[in-house]
Amino acid sequence: CSVNFSPSTYFSLCITADWCSILTAADNKEKIEEGSPLRVYMRRLECTDNCSSIAIKFYVKFQDTCFLYNTVAERKGEVYRTGYMGENFFELIPISDNALAIYSENFDGVTTTKVTHLLGTKDGTLSSDTRR
Repeated sequence: CSVNFSPSTYFSLCITADWCSILTAADNKEKIEEGSPLRVYMRRLECTDNCSSIAIKFYVKFQDTCFLYNTVAERKGEVYRTGYMGENFFELIPISDNALAIYSENFDGVTTTKVTHLLGTKDGTLSSDTRR
């Protein structure tokens, strides 16, 4: 997979993969601390219909137990929307063949939390990618 493809081609060919969470940052760090609802451990993204929707598989750890979640995000323009702990809107930002960033905003009904995730493929190496 190459980031030299057009965005739509890249998404169709490169997003479907097993991914691992590498880094997570947020403007409200309490929401991403260990055991918090937005501290997710990404495992798989799977595009369907030319990436008009993406199936997302991730884990959340709560009280020393990991819970598996599956959700589907629908695309409108360049932004995806899904429901988990409120409404989530996110954009996929390709970094390299082995790295993907996700910028998301979660609205829990009261506040909006901005979260950025860095993901790496399970079969790739990120040594040079994380320096970018």
